[in-house]
Amino acid sequence: MLLAVYGLRRKEVVNLLLEDLDWKNEAIYIRRAKGTKPQVFPLSKTVGDSILRYLKKARTKGCLHREVFLKTKVPNEPLTAPSVTAIASKYLKPMNLPIQHHGAHALRHACATHLMQENISLKEISEHLGHKNLDSTRVYAKVDINGLRKVADFDFGGVL
Repeated sequence: MLLAVYGLRRKEVVNLLLEDLDWKNEAIYIRRAKGTKPQVFPLSKTVGDSILRYLKKARTKGCLHREVFLKTKVPNEPLTAPSVTAIASKYLKPMNLPIQHHGAHALRHACATHLMQENISLKEISEHLGHKNLDSTRVYAKVDINGLRKVADFDFGGVL
């Protein structure tokens, strides 16, 4: 959900710390992976509820790691970027979407596509995705809109 809703990179998901979730102010603090300035986003109810459900039901109790997402197998170390891709791929591939890649980055593309469909300016999309320059964002203007629309509409209810 963090990939699709906020357009996070997989490294930004694995680097998310417990203290980056500001429950009181309903905000999420993102330290961008490519050196841009950190960003604060409103924590959507759906994403917040999903993270809470994960923390209460799936995350190892009493774990000392500050990273939010941990591997499910002992020794429950922090999730890695390739693991995020594998998890995304596990759920996207069976959908048989007409897209070239079925990993974590497809969900980031879906976020950008959704923002474009909402007529958000390229500059605002660039800022949302944490890009340093507009040329990085222009790539998203050349994607398979119909294929990524199906990814953007993916029901995350069964994922957690």
